[in-house]
Amino acid sequence: MPADLNSAERQFLTFALDLAADKMACHDGFTEEDEAALETFRRMADETADAAQLARFEDARHTLQQTRESARPPLKSRLAMLLAHIEEQGGEWTTKRTQRLYRDNSAGAPFRATARKDLHALAALGWLVHDTTDPGRHCYRLNHAKAGAR
Repeated sequence: MPADLNSAERQFLTFALDLAADKMACHDGFTEEDEAALETFRRMADETADAAQLARFEDARHTLQQTRESARPPLKSRLAMLLAHIEEQGGEWTTKRTQRLYRDNSAGAPFRATARKDLHALAALGWLVHDTTDPGRHCYRLNHAKAGAR
């Protein structure tokens, strides 16, 4: 419902909620359920959820929906190359190993941040699983449940 409110409606709802909160603070007889309802409506009127964040969530939802519909979603050529190598070679994939692969294959992305973001993107799409057994080390493995769905 928050996405259904325009800015004027959101502003009016915020004003009404402020009045309700003042009334609740000055008078007895309001329950915890009333306070919970007030908090729920405050979250709905929260203006901190900017349009860019909502667009990112919508884009992620759309990407996940596409991923579920097709066995292999369309990927950027660099991500497709990385996924192909991971499927072929298997094992643990770290930022350093990915960076080395990019350098060896002239992928034009030797930066650590690019390698890290690519691994994270493949994990977000469900192709990789983030191994968190060692908190000081980040590595990814092929998600065999996803790879086997093809």
